[in-house]
Amino acid sequence: MNPGQLTTAATTPAAELIAQISYHHHQAGIKAAEAIFHAKEAGRLLVEIKAALPHGEFGKWMDDNLNVTSRQAQRYMEAARGKKPEAPDAKGDKDKTDIKSQLPKLTEIPKLTKPLKLPPPVWQPKDGFSYSGVWDSASYFVGAVFDQPGHFHISRLMSDRTSLEDGDTRVSNATDFSSATVPANQVQASLQAMGMAEPGKLWWSVQKTAGTDRPFGDF
Repeated sequence: MNPGQLTTAATTPAAELIAQISYHHHQAGIKAAEAIFHAKEAGRLLVEIKAALPHGEFGKWMDDNLNVTSRQAQRYMEAARGKKPEAPDAKGDKDKTDIKSQLPKLTEIPKLTKPLKLPPPVWQPKDGFSYSGVWDSASYFVGAVFDQPGHFHISRLMSDRTSLEDGDTRVSNATDFSSATVPANQVQASLQAMGMAEPGKLWWSVQKTAGTDRPFGDF
C-alpha cells in the first residue's frame, strides 16, 4: 500500500479494520465520559446559582445570561443530583446554540465491559523511547509519557507551502494530536486513523527519553 493511497473497507486488511474500529470505540467511550462530566459540572453550578437567587428569578437569570434552554438546564441539574433525566421531547427542544445532542441519559456512562481485542500490532513503540518520522509529507511524533509507563502521546504536523507572487514561499503548519494518552498496543491503530497507512514500514528516528507530559503541538 503506497503512502496516501485511498483505502476503503473493501481494500483494507481485516486486522487493520478491527484495530481502527476498536480504537474509535475506545475514543467514543472517553469522549462520552468527558461530556457527562461537563454536563454534571454545569448542573452543579446551576443548582448553586438557583439556590442563591430569590424565588422565581432563576428563569430570568437564565434568559439574560445563558444560551441554554430551561429544559436542558433542568437535565444538567438532574444529572448533578444523580437523577435520571427525562427523555427529550421528540418534536424538538433544541438548545439555543442548535447543538443536536441533548444527552438524554446523562447519568449513564457507556462502559467498556470487555477489554479491547486488538490484533497484535505489526509495529509497537517501546516504553521510554520517542519516535519521529515522515509519511506522505506529514511529520509524525510518538512520545513516551513520563508518568504513565507504556503510554504515548501521538502528534502529526502537516506543512503547506504556497509560492507567492514576489518569489517568497509561505509555510503554514497544522498540528493534530491525540487528546488522551494511548497504550503502546493501540499506537499503530491511532497512527493509521491519522493517515499513516503502515507504521511498520516507516523508518523511524528513535531516541531514549524521560518522556513528555503533553503532545507535540500542545506546548
